[in-house]
Amino acid sequence: MATLTAGETYKLELSARGAESVRVLFGGASRQSADAVKTADLSTLDMATGETDEVWSVEADTTGWMPGAYAFEAWATYESGAKTVLLRGRFVIEASLADAPEQMDVRSRTAQIVENIEAMMLGNASQMVRRYKINNRELERYSAIELLDLLRYWRQRLQVENRRSKGISALGPRIAVRF
Repeated sequence: MATLTAGETYKLELSARGAESVRVLFGGASRQSADAVKTADLSTLDMATGETDEVWSVEADTTGWMPGAYAFEAWATYESGAKTVLLRGRFVIEASLADAPEQMDVRSRTAQIVENIEAMMLGNASQMVRRYKINNRELERYSAIELLDLLRYWRQRLQVENRRSKGISALGPRIAVRF
């Protein structure tokens, strides 16, 4: 899956022989659309049929788009009024660091969870409660056993995440054996 940064230009070129117009619709964190332009200089002749392929180019500025997952569909409209989907796909738009606050936590969510559980165990967390009820003034805290189980689970997930980021298998390094 492709990843773009908010503000980058999304570029797509596709072939639509005989189409009157091509429009690309984007759906996801926000809904967008872009019209394609026929680029005559990239047209190629199909030697088998003698017909010319028409290459359409789409450039969509993602500056105002919300970060998140997106899907797109390229629709071609023909002279007869018929419409067809030429291409479908998915991509992700990440927030630009230019729009980020001065102090931004760039750690993964898993690393943040591990740090929060450790802070709860040290008594430094502001909210160490599992359940809080206002009317009957009920408060229930996590037990030490529950915190240790949570910490063990999230540390294991963090270890797998760190291995993947280094290109190592989630199970550990590969050991090659020859006989």
